[in-house]
Amino acid sequence: MFMNKMMITLFSMLLTISMSHAGTKLTILVENNDGNVPGLKAENGFSLLIEKNGSDYLYDTGMSGTCVRNAVVLKKDLSKVSKVFLSHGHRDHTGGLDQVLAAIGHPVEIVAHPDVFGRKVLGRMFPVGIPFTEKELKNKYRVIFDFQKNLSKVDEGIWLTGEVPMLNDKETIPPQARVQVNGHLERDFILDDNSMAIETGKGLVIVMGCGHRGVINILSFIRKNLKKPVYAIIGGMHMESADGEHIKFVEQELREIIRLDHTQVLAPCHCTGKREIAELRKAFPEIFMDAHTGTSFEFP
Repeated sequence: MFMNKMMITLFSMLLTISMSHAGTKLTILVENNDGNVPGLKAENGFSLLIEKNGSDYLYDTGMSGTCVRNAVVLKKDLSKVSKVFLSHGHRDHTGGLDQVLAAIGHPVEIVAHPDVFGRKVLGRMFPVGIPFTEKELKNKYRVIFDFQKNLSKVDEGIWLTGEVPMLNDKETIPPQARVQVNGHLERDFILDDNSMAIETGKGLVIVMGCGHRGVINILSFIRKNLKKPVYAIIGGMHMESADGEHIKFVEQELREIIRLDHTQVLAPCHCTGKREIAELRKAFPEIFMDAHTGTSFEFP
């Protein structure tokens, strides 16, 4: 009996050690390019599956639910997802929520900024906001919303930035971004732009949905507050319409951060822009990695 108890205790300890050192796996369920992977579909959107701490999390849901169909092809079981994180309230990151929640099949917590349900438009007329209301999602799927404005630890080793301050004058929100408030159109400074910081054995993995507040602002904010080196940078950097001066600024600042933190992975995608991705590949060939629908990253 004593030996059996010892064996059970030893097994429990070994399991705990194994779980505590389990790695982190990130899989892009959808983005703008399919990477020529058979069976996968691309769309103008972003969705990322995070497998960490023995749990599954979803960061964004793409435009239309394509991420759900791609998850099946990639043999990823969305019913295991315990939390959904939303980068911001634009449709290309939230439009798949209905199909995602149906695929999950049980009530989950959704962590987002309180502005995520803002009535966002581009210019004066074109709606680009989330196509659901908070009430609809609560009634249909019994989800629980956790609204956070500030840097928040949303699970062990996982943070959402909350509102990122604009720390330089090169990265700005274009005036075409607007939001309807009490029947009037106002500038949308996209305060709900939530990037992620995921702790790994190598350092922080930074994931941006769109990076509307600026990739350098986001990285500077995270490094200052978490005081940990950035090992990898993945996701959308919203530089599609950036001019040459903006791109040069980002490259210069990125080079310094990469030098200081010994960053080993740079994987831009989604709204970064084809031309800008090509520029980053040329500027950082040693650490550049392709990121498209179906791409997986594993970190110890």
